[in-house]
Formats: sequence, C-alpha cells, structure tokens
Amino acid sequence: LGQVLTNLPIESVTSSSTAPSETQSQFPGWFVYPAVVFFLLGLNLVVTPRLPSNIQRPLGVVSFFCTTFAIAPRLRLDLQTLMSSSTYDPPIEEWAATPEQLYVTTLSPSQDKSSYEQEPSPKQRLLEYLKQLKANLEGQVLQPAGVSDAPMGRSEDAFASVLERYFPCRVKRQLEFPIPQSELGRSFSTDFAVVLDELGLHIDVEIDEPFELKKKRPTHCIDDYRDRYRNGFFLQGNWIVIRFAEEQVVRYPKSCCREIAAAIALVTGIDKFLKPLAGEPILQPIPQWTKKQARALAKTNYRDTYLSLLCEKNST
Repeated sequence: LGQVLTNLPIESVTSSSTAPSETQSQFPGWFVYPAVVFFLLGLNLVVTPRLPSNIQRPLGVVSFFCTTFAIAPRLRLDLQTLMSSSTYDPPIEEWAATPEQLYVTTLSPSQDKSSYEQEPSPKQRLLEYLKQLKANLEGQVLQPAGVSDAPMGRSEDAFASVLERYFPCRVKRQLEFPIPQSELGRSFSTDFAVVLDELGLHIDVEIDEPFELKKKRPTHCIDDYRDRYRNGFFLQGNWIVIRFAEEQVVRYPKSCCREIAAAIALVTGIDKFLKPLAGEPILQPIPQWTKKQARALAKTNYRDTYLSLLCEKNST
C-alpha cells in the first residue's frame, strides 16, 4: 500500500476516464432499420411482380440476405452501445481521488492512518527489542559470588589479550559460582566471561584441554557427565555458554572471537563486535574427545604440538 499511495499516477487515472456525456445519443442508428426494410419491401412489391416468374423467387432470396447483411453490423454495434450504457461510469470528479482518499478506501477498517504513517524504522524496532531483552534479563541472570583462585591454563593469558582487544572493558576472568548442595563447598569458575552490562547479557567462554599437563589425566571428555552438568548450571542461570578447544584458541584466536561476536549479534542484533572480525576465517569445529582418545593424546604429548606456538608468538 505504501508504494501505491506514493507512486500512484493520479493524472493518468483521471484522463483515462470514459464517462459518457449527457448529450450523447444512446441509440444513434435505429432510424436505419425502417429505411432499409421499407426499401426492400417496395422493391419486392413494385419491381418483382413485373419480372418473369423464374426470376421472382431467386430475387426474393437475394433480397432477404441483403436485408440481413445490411442490418446485422449496425444491430451488433447498437447492442454493444445498449449494454455499455447499462453500466455506471463515475464522473470525472469521482475518479480524481487524492492519495489520502485512496488510503481510506483501500486500507482495512482495522488500520488507521496514524499507525501507517508512524511505522517504526528498523533502528527503532531494534531499540525496542533491546529494551525488552534488558527487561527480561534484569534480575534473572546468575551472579558470581566472587573471584576464583583456580589455576589457569597456559593458553588463557594469550587468549585474554585477544579478547580484550575485540571486547574491551567487557572481559572478566575466573568468576566463582558455588555449586548448589555441594558437600565439599566446591565452586564452578569461568575461564572468561564476556559481559554486556548495558543489556545484562553474560557469556561464559571456556577453554577445554584434552588432558592435564602434569598428571596426564583426561579432561573435558564427551563421555564425562561433569561438563554437561556444568553447562546446565549456567544455562539455567540464563548465561550463554561457548566452549572452545585449547587448540582452537591457540591456533585461531581471532576466529574464536568471531564466534563470540556472532553469538552476540544473533541474540542482540548488534553487529559492532562482528564487523572488525568479518574478514577472519570461520572457525572449523573440532570433535570432542573421549576418555580413551584423551589418554592416547596424552601419551604423544599432543598439547605440545600447538602450545609451542605460544612461545613463538611471545618471542616475536
């Protein structure tokens, strides 16, 4: 309707009106019929009897067909005029409607002009959505009890500097969350938390190592329930959980940041974090390992194959 209202060529509609004039005759050709009929009757009554009998009958047939062919075209035209005169063509002034009048007649009764003219822009709709998102999250997001003193992995310091570059003043480390009903008073701690305080949005970013460096024990395995329980704990607290393999954050730290920025854009519609990372390759997934696979990786010291890259980066 917006395109019709703004682009409708009112002038062309007015000029194409075919309203009949008041002085135009609706039956201009009816006088032709009696003239033709009387002429042919006179021909048959006066001329035909004077002709030989063998000519009179063929001449009568010819007169009949001549009458038919003479009357039929005009009769068809006048019938069309008669039929068209039974339909109503509005006067010129009724065709020359303004866009406002067209608006009233074409919109449904449930719509009004004010709601149409005041349709919010995409930016306004986004702002309204963000206000609603903030209102929904307010008081509903699990908050930390403090800062944990849990040991940090070797790759975390290097990744922290990259996170801070692309999410400045929004990265927090080692936030502590007591585990409910834990007999030993244990807590979960985040490797990183990307927090958008202006919206109340919280993202838990985890770096998963396949095994411990010292004791070689498997960690973060797909057949271990503990990570699933931990994920559920944060999800129930209205956090977003993003887990990366340690190898991913070491080899492709910017691509990992792109994944975080894409998650923010998906939830909030805000792409300002994603734009600086748009040129980075999309992060390729790594299958999560089983306990058996983690033990095999530990035997070959697989973590050293990529952790050595950190030393090279530091030296450069």
